Amino acid sequence: MQSVSSELLVGRESDLELLVSALGEALGGQTRTVLLGGEAGIGKTRLVDEFLRRPLALESGALVLRGQSIDLDRDAPPYAPVVSVLRGLVAAVGAETALEAAGPARDALAVLLPELSAEQGADVDRSRREGAERLFDAVAGVFEGVAGEHPLVVIIEDVHWADHATLALLRFLVRMLDGARVLFVFTFRSDEVGRGSALRAWLPELDRNRRVERRELPRLSRREVRALATCIHGSALDVRDTDIIFERTEECRSSSKSWSAARRSWGLTAFLRPYAAFCSPGMSC
Repeated sequence: MQSVSSELLVGRESDLELLVSALGEALGGQTRTVLLGGEAGIGKTRLVDEFLRRPLALESGALVLRGQSIDLDRDAPPYAPVVSVLRGLVAAVGAETALEAAGPARDALAVLLPELSAEQGADVDRSRREGAERLFDAVAGVFEGVAGEHPLVVIIEDVHWADHATLALLRFLVRMLDGARVLFVFTFRSDEVGRGSALRAWLPELDRNRRVERRELPRLSRREVRALATCIHGSALDVRDTDIIFERTEECRSSSKSWSAARRSWGLTAFLRPYAAFCSPGMSC
């Protein structure tokens, strides 16, 4: 079933302000990281997308680079979300600029982007032998060098699924980059960060880093649900209708029912069907 959405964002005003503030600091030469957690469907991606539409983001001239971690268990290719980010960067500024920014470790970039080896004659075998340290230096150098000309917003979603190699690289970048015009935004499902998770082991270090802000996105309150439902419906709902929407979507979230299963079990009327968006529970309106 198709969900309903519009431009209004409900219940995420302070989170949006946090992202805009962090971008402002990054534009001023202070590297910042924002970590957005919350259960599946809580609205993390919607919040990031809305942030990218804010005037500061649109007018800053920042390059927006996105990567996505994928749930492939142990079969996930190492560094996959970072590779997507780097490919976007090379497409935006060109291979020559990216390699120049990488400095002495430029050969290591070809480990992640093999297409650069033929163009620049990079010694990929040498870089692999020298291990992760040279690779990490190369990626940090690219971000720092390019950010001197173009501020960067680096977004990596679902880092709870990231492989150990990716998390190690992100950890290095967050720890080492300080005065670069870079904003990192990482999203994760907090309900999937269990015992033994590599991300869980990293979170305490992130919490201690003064350049990092972590925000857990809560579910919408009853008042916020009413505001969102009013936006979708086009007019204010009465208390009874608001209570029905709130209570039944809470049931859906708690039991992890799909919308179609919930609709069958509840026998919902046509009036309630447009509110499928709540069952995600997405925050768009």
